[in-house]
Amino acid sequence: MRLKELAAQYRKNAEEVLRNPESYEERTLWQASILLRRDIEKALKTLARRNDGCISCANSKPHEKDPLNLAARQCELGIEGDCRFWKPILSED
Repeated sequence: MRLKELAAQYRKNAEEVLRNPESYEERTLWQASILLRRDIEKALKTLARRNDGCISCANSKPHEKDPLNLAARQCELGIEGDCRFWKPILSED
């Protein structure tokens, strides 16, 4: 995902959690609330500058098992381990 798309997806995930509070634990509700108050795009840029691998790759998306954690990503291409398709997310701005 491009940076703006990735930020929008995290926002959407957080909004979905808050729309259905009865389906989530209190910790997840807090995490969603805090995430919506942050500048998600800026936080993603900071993480991309400080990390390599999926965190800084344009082919990453929020991890399905931890969709509110900005540092938990998985590959959109379905690749695990050695990846030859890494593409910098910051050049996608």
